[in-house]
Amino acid sequence: MTSIQPTDAPKNVVLFGETAAELDVEPGLESCVSFRIARNAQDLKQALPGAHALICWEASEQPVRDALHHEDELAWIQWPFIGVDAVLPILQDKPNIVLTNASGVYDWPIAEYVLGLVLAMAKDLPATITMQSRCEWRFRETEMVEGRRALVVGVGGVGRAIAKLLKAVGMSVVGVGRRARPGDGTFSEIAAAADLSVKLPDADYVICAAPLTAETKGLFASTLFGRMKATARFINVGRGEIVDENALLAALQTGKLAAAALDVFETEPLPPESGLWGSSRVIVSPHMAGDVIDTTKRLQELFSRNLTSFLKGQALSNKVDVSLGYISRS
Repeated sequence: MTSIQPTDAPKNVVLFGETAAELDVEPGLESCVSFRIARNAQDLKQALPGAHALICWEASEQPVRDALHHEDELAWIQWPFIGVDAVLPILQDKPNIVLTNASGVYDWPIAEYVLGLVLAMAKDLPATITMQSRCEWRFRETEMVEGRRALVVGVGGVGRAIAKLLKAVGMSVVGVGRRARPGDGTFSEIAAAADLSVKLPDADYVICAAPLTAETKGLFASTLFGRMKATARFINVGRGEIVDENALLAALQTGKLAAAALDVFETEPLPPESGLWGSSRVIVSPHMAGDVIDTTKRLQELFSRNLTSFLKGQALSNKVDVSLGYISRS
């Protein structure tokens, strides 16, 4: 990127979303940016011609897809989530647009959520809450998490944060990424995606934190669930379409899998008729693992840093490899 000069015309930056707000930039750069606020799809279509950057406060995918046909100078899109599968198709034909995601904003909150789910399943908290609602006093023993083995599928920012927290409570953690590589202090080992089925039988907890790509869509189906041990628990905080929900439910109902905790689903909201709602072996949450009280503030800080870099012609944080569908760290 070329650094902007004081004599240059301001860069037109579209801020899209009902909660869109102007961002802070480094002192001295205020005159280098002109903000356009687009609250809805129609605003966005009108704001994009002549715009140099699009910063999305909300991932309204269809309005963004439709409006991108109206852009003529766009150089950068900032997406408000880690997963970018919704916007990737249209960018395949727009190689001049840099796409960045919100990696780093959601990593630790999701990791904390996963740790909470692991502890909830090990300590049988769902049953405790159910018994409390019935005024039922029933003593029972629960499990330790120390010494248990976790397999984290997806070794990006979220996967690494999950591994750090699970390791902190005494679990051993193996990662699964695109290619095999040695352990690095966070993961005891990183296995190649091609070897996932080989690693599954040893895991007490299998955690999906992978992005949705052509390779991961429908990845967890009957074959992989059949490779897990009957006492294993499965957690998905990646993308719903990575999991065949019917196959998962069948594995739970036939005792081939002990329990599951799902925060993402093939269809969201999860339809009332889904068998996942009524299963005592499943914890269902509404795609909320990464959202915390100060998420908006954390996004604003990331957006502001990246906008300053954009105006100064510097490299942007969290650049997505559009051909892969995620940030390439190799």
